[in-house]
Order: sequence, then C-alpha cells, then structure tokens
Amino acid sequence: MEREKAIVRAETARRLVPTDELAHTVRRLTSVGTGVEARHVAEFYDVTHSVAHAVLRGLRHATAKTATDGAADVGYAG
Repeated sequence: MEREKAIVRAETARRLVPTDELAHTVRRLTSVGTGVEARHVAEFYDVTHSVAHAVLRGLRHATAKTATDGAADVGYAG
C-alpha cells in the first residue's frame, strides 16, 4: 500500500510542477550562481514543501539517467 501511495504522490508532484519547466528554471537559476532548494520551488510553484522536494528528487533522478547519454545535468541544493 505504501508503494502505491508513493507512486500517486510522485505523479501528483509531476503534474503540479512540470519536469521540463522545472529543469529550465533550475538551469536558469544555477547558471547565475543561485542555488535551488525545495523551499524556492514551493514558493515559485505554490506547492507544499514535500511536493517541491519530490519534484526536485525526480528531476535529479531523471537527469542522472540522461547524463550517461551525454545530456547536460542540472543541479540543485536539495
């Protein structure tokens, strides 16, 4: 049951904060030397801290997977 709840929470987070848009925002902010934390994402997208943390974790996972394919990595101060 907990696994199913985690899947639902992750999907909800992705819908509230689209991954492509978040990746662009993180790239833009980190390119000027600004760290990105879950609290920043929560404020910017008007979501809870737990949703913000979940989407950042998902973004980190997604970029780690594509980094092996030569894609640029985006980072954040999670």
